[in-house]
Amino acid sequence: MISSFAGPFEVVGDIAADITPEERAESVKMCRNLLYHAMKQLKHRRTLRTLHIGGSLHSGMRWDKERKFKPNDYYDFHHATAALSYCDYFLTDGPLHVLITRPQLDLERVNDCKVLSDPAEAAEAMRFATRPTKAVLS
Repeated sequence: MISSFAGPFEVVGDIAADITPEERAESVKMCRNLLYHAMKQLKHRRTLRTLHIGGSLHSGMRWDKERKFKPNDYYDFHHATAALSYCDYFLTDGPLHVLITRPQLDLERVNDCKVLSDPAEAAEAMRFATRPTKAVLS
């Protein structure tokens, strides 16, 4: 069903429900609290990876008063979110590497994705990751 806000009514499909601004505010507050408490547990951070990573990068950026936002950071955060969520390795530049691996965020460990910014380390990791493995016979 498509949901849209039309004046004093919340419309879902053909059903309109009277929702007061106070009820809406209370519902939003409950959803925020649910997410806040869920993100305290590692299993929920892993379940909601993209939400957790995006929020963490945003808050980490705001926390670092020395780091100035650049328009390209927006795209870097999207790349980092995808890589940290689904890849074993993420090769990036130094500043983003520092942000991702900051102890307060610890996104590398939480998402089990190795983050590398040094070209020599990245080359060595890729050599290791792509080497053939011996089949184990039982």
